[in-house]
Amino acid sequence: NDAKLMVLIHGSGVVRAGQWARRLIINDNLNCGTQIPYIKRAMLEGYAVLVLNTNNGHVIDSRGRRAPVPQNSSPEAHGVYAFEHFVKNSPARDVYIVAHSYGGCVVTELARRSATARQRVTQIAFTDSVHSLYGCDDVTASWMRERTVNWVSSSLDRDSSLSKRGRGDVTTVSAGVSVHEWTSHSAFDSVFTFFADSTTFLPTEAPAKLADYSSWENSPIGVPRASEDELHDEVRESASTEEGTSVVNESTPMDESTTTTDSMPMEDSAPTEDTIPLEESEPSPADDRAATQTAAPAHESRASPRAEDL
Repeated sequence: NDAKLMVLIHGSGVVRAGQWARRLIINDNLNCGTQIPYIKRAMLEGYAVLVLNTNNGHVIDSRGRRAPVPQNSSPEAHGVYAFEHFVKNSPARDVYIVAHSYGGCVVTELARRSATARQRVTQIAFTDSVHSLYGCDDVTASWMRERTVNWVSSSLDRDSSLSKRGRGDVTTVSAGVSVHEWTSHSAFDSVFTFFADSTTFLPTEAPAKLADYSSWENSPIGVPRASEDELHDEVRESASTEEGTSVVNESTPMDESTTTTDSMPMEDSAPTEDTIPLEESEPSPADDRAATQTAAPAHESRASPRAEDL
């Protein structure tokens, strides 16, 4: 339609278009683990909907060899391609994004590389995003902060204000659950409230120094790959490192055959001790907000399934 478009972006690993977490799909239900509730409500509220498929960047060619999909071989590349070839041609005036986990990194890349995203995206809802604004130029960082809320895993009541995960990061609130993969489901109503009225979560006063968006094309954001590498380096430094780590980018795309032990969360992966939560893993140790947690959600009582149950 010509009014508004909602774009849904899942996390990294083996999940595909329309999925938030396979563990929830298998052990709970489709409403918890898929994007179906978001799609249905968005359509009822007058949104057009676009579902990205950022983890399917390779195919098997006629010779049985694994080959990259041109211009879509990484989650970030797929996001930029989708915006410049599909969102750009959409008649919708306003674009809204819901991105889970590594989907937040895809959105950060959109802010750097996609003119369509910068011009059309009105609001962004993250659910336990693992993005970082480190390495972003001032204009990109301001653009992200002015329109983004991140619902993170926490046992505080849903929508409780939390300290930001990094200096100059986006507005951060509790998703009301302390398990990473539950955050999209738990934040469901809050996300739609935010999209209906941004002042419910974002500051009502304009920033002290407004970003100059007239100079987008002259800024260095068109070639962000070095900054993207720095972003991953910074995240690695804050997590435990192991041999054999790999990073999602144009040259090392993420898919089912890629094993990672660094900071990027893998849907349905084995538990690690990384500081960033992993899909399908046991809940990670409490972070520095745990000391202030006062309420535990109903979901916390759920026992995590054993690996063999999956």
